[in-house]
Amino acid sequence: MSKFFPRPLVLAAIVVAMSGCSLFGKGKMHERYLDAESGKALEVPAELDTPARRDSMRVPEARGELVAVAEAPVDSLPVDADDPQSRLKVRMSPAETFDKVLAALEQAQIAMLGETERNELRVELRFEVSEERKRWWWKDGTQTRTIRRSVHVLEDAVGSRIVIEDGNSGIRIDDEYAQRVLSALRDRINWE
Repeated sequence: MSKFFPRPLVLAAIVVAMSGCSLFGKGKMHERYLDAESGKALEVPAELDTPARRDSMRVPEARGELVAVAEAPVDSLPVDADDPQSRLKVRMSPAETFDKVLAALEQAQIAMLGETERNELRVELRFEVSEERKRWWWKDGTQTRTIRRSVHVLEDAVGSRIVIEDGNSGIRIDDEYAQRVLSALRDRINWE
């Protein structure tokens, strides 16, 4: 029998089998647990149910006449938010601003310049983004994709406004690539 079952294995099995019995004093702990469980329930003090009220916390009553506020028509809402982080305002004419934008983008070299439409004051930028797909120990491959953004100069009350649009849809966008372009332009153009 000792060839098939080594002694340490037999001893470990006996200790595991007896660990739940009351010889090791576990019965007293279980009784104390049951006593604590059947103890009295918690009582909520009366002050917590109805807190004391103080006059210093009361809102004063309004004095004077109530003024009606006219509701603005829905048509007056702007289509896109004019967030200061998503555009630049420059105190120059749109044509001058467009020339400055082109020079600044060529100097910054943050993306490849694409089509330049001078009559619409728009220039296309292409960002090449390479993504590496990895597994545990080896590389699955590298995928390169092109993200297109357009820099558009618009006429504004101050002079001109520079906005970044999605190159595919023409919708105004405020993402990582738009912020890169605006940051490069802020560093190189005097803006409001």
